[in-house]
Amino acid sequence: MIKYMIYIFNLLGVLIMTLFGGDVTLKMDAPNEVNAGSEFVVEITIEKNAIEGFARFQQELPTGFTAEAIDNGGADFSFEMQKIKFFWLILPSNEEIKLKYNVKVDNTVSGDFTIKGLFSYIDGEKKSTDLEPFNIKVIPSDEVVSNEENNNSENKQGISVKRQEPFVNSKGEVIINLLVNKGDLPADQFAKVQEKVPAGYQAESIETEDAIFTYKNNEVKFLWMTLPAKQEFLISYKLVPNSGKASSDLALNGSFSYIKDGVTQTVDVVETSEYLAANEPNNAGDIAQDTEQDNANKEVAKAKTVSYKVQIAAGHKRLKSIKRYFRKLKMNENVSVEMHEGWRKYTVGKYNLYKEARDHRVEVWNNTKINDAFVSAYNNGQRITVQEALMIANQSWYQ
Repeated sequence: MIKYMIYIFNLLGVLIMTLFGGDVTLKMDAPNEVNAGSEFVVEITIEKNAIEGFARFQQELPTGFTAEAIDNGGADFSFEMQKIKFFWLILPSNEEIKLKYNVKVDNTVSGDFTIKGLFSYIDGEKKSTDLEPFNIKVIPSDEVVSNEENNNSENKQGISVKRQEPFVNSKGEVIINLLVNKGDLPADQFAKVQEKVPAGYQAESIETEDAIFTYKNNEVKFLWMTLPAKQEFLISYKLVPNSGKASSDLALNGSFSYIKDGVTQTVDVVETSEYLAANEPNNAGDIAQDTEQDNANKEVAKAKTVSYKVQIAAGHKRLKSIKRYFRKLKMNENVSVEMHEGWRKYTVGKYNLYKEARDHRVEVWNNTKINDAFVSAYNNGQRITVQEALMIANQSWYQ
């Protein structure tokens, strides 16, 4: 009889735990409508109850959305390739965790979007809870539309971009020179030059003025996290024809954009017949070749100061045995630990090229139980963002 009563009490205990405890719930609080070119705050509430140990919350934002953490709830925050990640080596003891981040919406974005989320954690075994899909409508902003008039006045105040009429050098490449006058914009200003080019060409940078250069879907982009200090500077690129035949009569469409008071402003690129380079275009082929060699030498020198690692975990508490902890996650490499902003951050490898670190990150994902690894960057041993490292070393971004 006593054994039977004990069995009944144990069964009741299990039922109570099932009904009243242990479930993880997620809630997202954000506006359902926003204007293009505006900002808004997202708040995520995680009811984790008594769960402890390693955990991660992640979301993927639509293209044109950028995120910055406001309150990370004791997690390590990252935003790369449109993915938001909050991850904890050890969860806080609070049963409820609140996360906040700020989202900027580019003025080119419009339409209806659905944002999902996933909270993954260890509770005896790996488990996960989905966030209920959240719908956001981005409507064209009247303020952005009226910026065309503002852009003209800004342009008159000194912000301008001139494009020299394209010309073909002795190698059959089309050379495009752009003279940028940033007016009174500060040196720490984020800015971008982008140009739509015809199909049938491949674009390569010649002079970037420390911008990140990309070419994708027939669009050339020069991206500065911080603009050059000088007010006026020349950037250039070349178009290499796929067919071997080039034409200087190209329809190019470009713009210079920057952010002012949280709103993206644009200035159109104006084509001119004046020579923006120091020499006649007949000599431009040789000039371009010399410039490319100079840039290559600069890039080698810059790259020596920049390195990349793969971060695999972070936490506030000291691990009793780093080797034993990561061996359980099937990580057999030597793990280094560094202190950064109050966190113990655990990394593997060291690379001079971002692409090499990116490839090793994928190997970590595929061969271990760690699926939150990401690339971290350093300049002369000091931790910086990957975007800053790519800009310093003038390396390309690889997904």
